[in-house]
Amino acid sequence: EKFLGLLTMTFVEEMKQSSKTAHSMSDRLVNSKMVLAFTSSAVWSRLVIDFYHVYATIEKGIRDHAEAPSLTPLYEFHSRMERAPTFLQDLATLKVLDPEGKPPAASEPAAQYCEFIKQQYTTQPATLIGFAYPMYIAIFAGGQMIKKMAKKHSACCSFLDFPNIPNRQEFRKQYVAALNETGETLSPNVKQEVFSCKQQVFANNNKIILNACGEAGGIPTWLWLALLGIVLAGGALWFQRR
Repeated sequence: EKFLGLLTMTFVEEMKQSSKTAHSMSDRLVNSKMVLAFTSSAVWSRLVIDFYHVYATIEKGIRDHAEAPSLTPLYEFHSRMERAPTFLQDLATLKVLDPEGKPPAASEPAAQYCEFIKQQYTTQPATLIGFAYPMYIAIFAGGQMIKKMAKKHSACCSFLDFPNIPNRQEFRKQYVAALNETGETLSPNVKQEVFSCKQQVFANNNKIILNACGEAGGIPTWLWLALLGIVLAGGALWFQRR
């Protein structure tokens, strides 16, 4: 019965299933640390810098391989969701860009992750789907929650705005449909490569978050209790929706 269920799964459902274990193992303590970013300008700045580099790497790969059979049907969706330019807006607001408008270098975990992404898509462009899908859907699913919390603490968050996508629900529905159609054209081996890359997203994002919070130093006990309460009440749902 389980085998028959797998046979009837769509490509997107298979992607979700492939990373279910890695997702469920995602450390809640790491997730709670991300909330710290809203009360620490140092953490927030480091996260915006690092995730700028991650999105920029993914999006450059998508542009460079726009004619790849596995990516062409998805190009319009991915181009409308590009986040690197909006991260740059936030970095400008944070006043961390150099005189030429360039951002600071990525942290070691982020740089290693970006290099890994490049290695994967250079060999197999379709693996970009495994990186792009969870990273974009994460912002679509949890963006409004993050935005409310960020604005409460005056943290810039232009990267959460999609003015060119007025109906996110309908856009997401169409994106998923396009992904499923693309998945039908991929060989089993290529699918496994895509799934493997998607599994790496959670682990590498957590490394980036842990590193940023580690650079900020200690956290008062009262703040930890408050953060953990928030995460246990609603934060877990936000990350599950990815």
